[in-house]
Amino acid sequence: MARVTDPRDYLDPPSRRIYNQSLEERIMAHIAPDNFNMYISSLKLSTEKETVYGPQLIMKEKWYNTPYDNRQIDESDIKNWESVDLDDDLTLPETNPFIPDDFNMREYEASLSLLLLTPRKYRT
Repeated sequence: MARVTDPRDYLDPPSRRIYNQSLEERIMAHIAPDNFNMYISSLKLSTEKETVYGPQLIMKEKWYNTPYDNRQIDESDIKNWESVDLDDDLTLPETNPFIPDDFNMREYEASLSLLLLTPRKYRT
């Protein structure tokens, strides 16, 4: 399982994280019905009562007072999930060739014609 060596890494926004395909594959290989957390978010959950959308939210988060609930997943659900066959229709999308994988900065020399076309207020 992947280990985060610096606790500040938990607080980094996703845009600062570096994609590591082999790490992602190793993590995905360990996810199973008996060892994951499920987070459900909905505006239709209630603090008043259980609804068809989910359980009553009986706890409150200490910083923002956000209501939530924390439950163990039923053993019967875990057993059902373990026996489910793979669905060939559920796949990841094809690789998008327009998403860059090289984020190194490159030197850029503006041409005089570009500077002349740029409004003065945007010039440095």
